Formats: sequence, structure tokens, C-alpha cells
Amino acid sequence: MEYIFGYDSAAGDETLKVKGETHTDFQGFCQTVSEYDDSTITDSFFVIEKIHSAEDGEGMYYDCYTIDKHKRTIDRTKAAIQAADKVEKLVTDAQLALAELYEMMT
Repeated sequence: MEYIFGYDSAAGDETLKVKGETHTDFQGFCQTVSEYDDSTITDSFFVIEKIHSAEDGEGMYYDCYTIDKHKRTIDRTKAAIQAADKVEKLVTDAQLALAELYEMMT
């Protein structure tokens, strides 16, 4: 599923557009979680109403909602772990290089 959060400036409403292989039926308080290589994004929101539903000729379904109380949390722990792993490798490589240099000097 692809979730697109936005704002309808004409109506003054927060919106959510959903694209996927099936229709959605969000009601009340909802939460979506999107996993990426470097982060996890969690969106929480309250559905006021479903305003539109459609499908295309290629098997994709589209649903649009008016929402309220949208909150987004981005967990970047994965990126921090990846960066720490890179630093650890660099430190290990530097230690090995220094050990080889020391051996050459003695």
C-alpha cells in the first residue's frame, strides 16, 4: 500500500490517499506502518469519512479519506545502526593497519 497524506486547502481538511491492490476501509482511529531500508514511518490518524473510491484498468485501487489528528513518527534506528556498523568497520580496519605498521617498525 502507498499512503499519501496531504491537505485540501480549499476545504481546509487533512486528507489521505491510499493506492494498493485492494480497497481499504479505514474507520475511526487508524495506524499505518511503512518500512524502509533506513527507517520505519508510523502514521496515526482519525478517519472522518471516506470521500472517494476508484480503480484503474491495471488492477490498482484508490481510496481517499478526510482525516484529522494526523501524527507521524519516524524511527531512524536502522540508519543509526547502519552508520555505527560502518564506523566499527573503519575503526577495525584502522586498528589492523596500525598493528601492521607497528610490526613493520619493530
